Amino acid sequence: GAMLLGVGIPIMLRVVVGVLLGMGFVVVSKSFLEEYEDLKLADIGGMEATKMVLIVGVMTLHSFAEGLGIGVSFCGNKGAHLGM
Repeated sequence: GAMLLGVGIPIMLRVVVGVLLGMGFVVVSKSFLEEYEDLKLADIGGMEATKMVLIVGVMTLHSFAEGLGIGVSFCGNKGAHLGM
């Protein structure tokens, strides 16, 4: 399992914390972006453009976290052999 400062972290705690952090990010981002109702991206404006920015932000963070997980797996024992 995962360790933080030498202490084991139960998987359910990791899941709950991850879900809460994700929900918090979406809520805070949405409230921040709602201040920019006049946002315009290409031919899309208003709340539709705000939704696009929120989706791109969420997917960027998701890809970053996924990349970290893959990078960490290559650092372990025999990690270089994972890439074939």
